[in-house]
Amino acid sequence: MLKFRTTPKPPLVRVALLWLALALTLAVVAQFPHTPVWVPAACLLLLGWKLLLVFWPPLKRLQSAAIIRLLHNMLALLLIIGVYMNFGTLLGRDAGVALLIVLTGFKFLEAHTTRDQYVTTALALFLIVTHFFYSQTLLTGGWMLVVVLLLVTTLVSLNDPYQVLPVRQKMKLSGMLIAQALPLMLIAFVFFPRAPGPLWGLPDDAHSGMTGLSDEMVPGSISQLGQSDEVAFRVEFRDVVPEKSELYWRGPVLWDTDGRKWTRGQSRIKGLAEIHNQGIPVSYSITIEPHDEQWIFALDMPEKAPDGTRLTRDFQMLADKPIRRRDRYDLVAFPDYTTSGADPADFERALALPANRHPRAVALGKRWRENNPDIESIVDKALTLFREQEFFYTLAPPLMTDDPVDEFLFDIREGFCEHYAAALTILMRAAGIPARVVTGYQGGQINPVGDYLIVRQYDAHAWVEIWQDDQGWQRVDPTAAVSPARIRSGISSALPDNLIDVPLGLSRGSFAAELLQQLRDNWDAVNNQWNQWVLGYSQSRQLELLGKIGIGNGGWRELATWLAGIIATLFILLALSLLRPQSRQLDQARRYYEQFCKKLARHGIQRYSHEGPRDFARRAITDIGQQSGSIEEITDRYIEVRYLGHTDKLHSLRDAVKRFSPSRQ
Repeated sequence: MLKFRTTPKPPLVRVALLWLALALTLAVVAQFPHTPVWVPAACLLLLGWKLLLVFWPPLKRLQSAAIIRLLHNMLALLLIIGVYMNFGTLLGRDAGVALLIVLTGFKFLEAHTTRDQYVTTALALFLIVTHFFYSQTLLTGGWMLVVVLLLVTTLVSLNDPYQVLPVRQKMKLSGMLIAQALPLMLIAFVFFPRAPGPLWGLPDDAHSGMTGLSDEMVPGSISQLGQSDEVAFRVEFRDVVPEKSELYWRGPVLWDTDGRKWTRGQSRIKGLAEIHNQGIPVSYSITIEPHDEQWIFALDMPEKAPDGTRLTRDFQMLADKPIRRRDRYDLVAFPDYTTSGADPADFERALALPANRHPRAVALGKRWRENNPDIESIVDKALTLFREQEFFYTLAPPLMTDDPVDEFLFDIREGFCEHYAAALTILMRAAGIPARVVTGYQGGQINPVGDYLIVRQYDAHAWVEIWQDDQGWQRVDPTAAVSPARIRSGISSALPDNLIDVPLGLSRGSFAAELLQQLRDNWDAVNNQWNQWVLGYSQSRQLELLGKIGIGNGGWRELATWLAGIIATLFILLALSLLRPQSRQLDQARRYYEQFCKKLARHGIQRYSHEGPRDFARRAITDIGQQSGSIEEITDRYIEVRYLGHTDKLHSLRDAVKRFSPSRQ
């Protein structure tokens, strides 16, 4: 009966375990903002427990204890059940990422051999990818690059079981390996055919957590956005940037109200209204952040809808699909305009008042109409009310529970833009003037470094459009009456006590605040370039770029052919570089070492073909029993010259080999 000798599994490489633990810690810590706190915390505890079992002598014996293995299995089951109970499923983006974090922690805990360490390192690489499900910023990319560097260092340590290389040399080697992969990555990025959509279907929760303007307006809905500094979109103007008071970025138009909530209602697609543009056009490009809705915030009034979008009857610009990735549109607007094409159905919607609601506001609007039916006079009365009475513009008005319009107009008189827009619309309708609420953004902040406009969530705004027979739908902004600074200079000027763009402890206009703003502008400019050329490298931009050098006109097949050809050429060049003779210094080092081996071979110590320098030196010292210092010196010098590139040690190696003579013992 044949008996096969079983090869023992390679033991755990303790140094590599530390590198892997550090890489996993950085990868898991970055998941705290995206997953329930207990998930990454549990993974970090598993990492710490494993390190204690390996490196703390009193606990080493417990690693193989049956009771410990049982407890580990029970804990794994409990954490998986915890993920299921938290999300109600084990599928989807959020639940899947949480499950992967937990399983990676347990794989690290159960790592007993070198193979287990390789598998855990591979899992960690998958864990890196999950971060880009939530954020694709330059900061995220840089953080994950550090994790990749640590994981490659882990692999280097796994292939250096005797830990000959110092830490600095391991990090240098890892950096070189990553740098060597960069050209291939860049070529694949530029030439790989881009699909117009995602390469695979995303789970239902893949777009959860996106912030932005809603298609409904209730008291407090826009003021909540007023406390967020997340970017809504960026704008690059072709020529002159309009005055900030002209920057009205049109979004959802709200027609219907139940007395508290305003909604878009049933959209009408029949009989498109007309825009009559006048004056000087404004050309610009808008790069919009994903918000999982269809509307695009176009500057009043857009000339036409670009490809992939459409204009509605009330001049909303809508994309064909929800915007779930950063996209760019080239647009033209005419700030000076008139409209036409409204019909009785539009007027009926724009005059509707909720039953048995806002009695005091309705009575006031009717009284204005009776005293003076002129539309301009009625509008002036409303704006004068806001301008001359004690109305206050604030992000945190008191709660209005009964009738938000009447309470705001006659009792509280404190509110944000949605309170003023809703109240003015009700007053106009009560006075017989068709009116509707328009939501969107107003203003923005110029980034002088990148020369573009940044519109943030705190620039969210609501205003009113009324119908005038000779001009059509015209904008009336009650906020401009109660807080002109909000329209001229932005929300930070209208709310002097807010901390939107000035950190706690810094006063606006101080040197520290200005320095911080410069840093923010530079960082945002860098991020904008990242967004435009990396994240925004779409199919159209790829074809445009490659078309300039005459590539890509044949479609994805031509791109695939170019990509395959370039990669094949790179591999051929790499193979030739690996097969070419080594440099003269390395050849000399090998010849000197072969002379050393021949001297030992004459005394019966033959080096095996599979035997490395360290192993051969250890066996030679054991067999000879003397001159161990000379053998170690020659071996060290050879490794330094041959594998570490220290060619300055070549003469020391030559002299040591000349002096070495086993026959003198």
